[in-house]
Amino acid sequence: MSHPVDTTELAAQIDGRGNSAFLLTAGPAGGPHAVSVRLAWNGTALLTRAGRTTRANLADRPDVTLLWPAPDEDGYFLIVDGRAEVVPSTEDQLLIRPTAAVLHRSPARQAEDPPGSECVTVLRTSAG
Repeated sequence: MSHPVDTTELAAQIDGRGNSAFLLTAGPAGGPHAVSVRLAWNGTALLTRAGRTTRANLADRPDVTLLWPAPDEDGYFLIVDGRAEVVPSTEDQLLIRPTAAVLHRSPARQAEDPPGSECVTVLRTSAG
């Protein structure tokens, strides 16, 4: 059920879900910090703005996760892992380079689909 693909498929998946997602970072004690963000795809990375807490978390822990909800009850969630950095010459813009991405079945689909992996690989890079 898993298959690696290139960033073209990732771009298509993002395009199909829109530019709003949830960005998850890890706080100083390791707990999650989640915010909603608007993203732009530049062909190789995602760009967004980030608040003070998100930027502080990234200073020591640059690994992030982006989550797009399933477009409908029977769809798949898109989960993208990546490494984020503050864009030089800006105070609040982030550049997120995807390292892995999967489509994760929604609970509604899990009941209908055959047993096996809950995910379909969308992107896998060697830097993850």
